[in-house]
Amino acid sequence: MGIRHFWLAKVGDHGEVPGPEVYWMQWFDKWVRLSFYSLIIDTDDGYVLVGTGLVRDLTLRNKFLREWAGSDRCRFTVNEDEKMENVLKRLGLKPDDISHVVITPVQDYTVGNIDLFKRAKIYFSRRGWFEDVVNPRPSPFLNRDIYLQICQGVLI
Repeated sequence: MGIRHFWLAKVGDHGEVPGPEVYWMQWFDKWVRLSFYSLIIDTDDGYVLVGTGLVRDLTLRNKFLREWAGSDRCRFTVNEDEKMENVLKRLGLKPDDISHVVITPVQDYTVGNIDLFKRAKIYFSRRGWFEDVVNPRPSPFLNRDIYLQICQGVLI
């Protein structure tokens, strides 16, 4: 698959997270700003999108983050220009122009707009799909209802 062009697009913001979330259990006294990005690749086989952006309704996620962090410091947000439809529009693309969607990891910030890509082939890693979706054990970190809310009725 030959690559002609690629773009990295900001698709949301995470606010700040405690340092250990980013720096392998270090910087307990610091907070780090995070953002979310999607990758759009123009290939000989069509446009490939890695990550579809955050879910449209961030209520469950932000409730979890508020309870976890004890503040709104970690709040997920998406500006109008970060919405996937607007990112694609700036590139002169529509959702139907995307032929392949790669989801990694299986989280609410990568599956949020998966329903827009009705003509695309969707790719998940086998291990990620098993551990995050099929696995009957409870998720050790986050309620699956939060990060798979958009997939209900679309993929499962």
